Amino acid sequence: GGHPVALALNSASVALKGRLKEPVAAVFLCLMEDGSIAEDPSVTLQTQDPNIENPIVCELLYAGTTDAVVMMEFSGELEEIRLVELINKAHERIQLRLQTQLQVLTKLDDVAKDDIDDDALRRDLGLNKIAASVNSDGREKPAVTDIVSKAGTIFDEAYEVVREKLWDVALRLFGVESKDASLDVELSVVTIYSEEEHGPLLGKVIRGRREKLVHEEIEHLLVAFEPSDENLSREYRDLLRRDNTIVSALADSIQSRLFK
Repeated sequence: GGHPVALALNSASVALKGRLKEPVAAVFLCLMEDGSIAEDPSVTLQTQDPNIENPIVCELLYAGTTDAVVMMEFSGELEEIRLVELINKAHERIQLRLQTQLQVLTKLDDVAKDDIDDDALRRDLGLNKIAASVNSDGREKPAVTDIVSKAGTIFDEAYEVVREKLWDVALRLFGVESKDASLDVELSVVTIYSEEEHGPLLGKVIRGRREKLVHEEIEHLLVAFEPSDENLSREYRDLLRRDNTIVSALADSIQSRLFK
């Protein structure tokens, strides 16, 4: 519950954390005829029948910081001394709200902090159990940098093999005749496709079928591929036996680079 304007101001203060020099809190007070004060009354109370007992004498919307007034809106008639007292009460009432805001902001800051080091984060996430130092078959895992280096070597060599076989397939993919695509040029020369010279581009559906066939051919080449290093070749073969998705993933990367 609570008065909607005061709730909106208090929520905005939390939402604007970091943009305000300090939190701002608000309260809506209604001074009743019997001298009692209703804090953040419902809209129903504010629109009550003036003929009922103990009607509202005046209303005060007050917003401030720990030691300063930010905004006041007053309606009604009240002696100056009693108005000052009402303002002081409003300032007292917002102090607890300011403390609550500070507690919320502190918790939000703690959640937002991400200064934990990688090793501690792995332990918190339980990754240290997964990333054990030994494989399930008892063999010691190689260092990550060693794996990356070997993967890079395999990819580069495999790409060169595929490019040597299929270097002119890019133009063929778009429907260029074989006699035009198989020009006697160095592999490093870039061939620019021209609709005027080679005809209009094929549609996406037709080109997609051709891309699939090219991808299958690259996979066939990768299955037969042997890295130049004997040890690396043995590891490559072992990897293909253990994970048959490697060929497809490698073919995706090579095809993407080939047609770039």
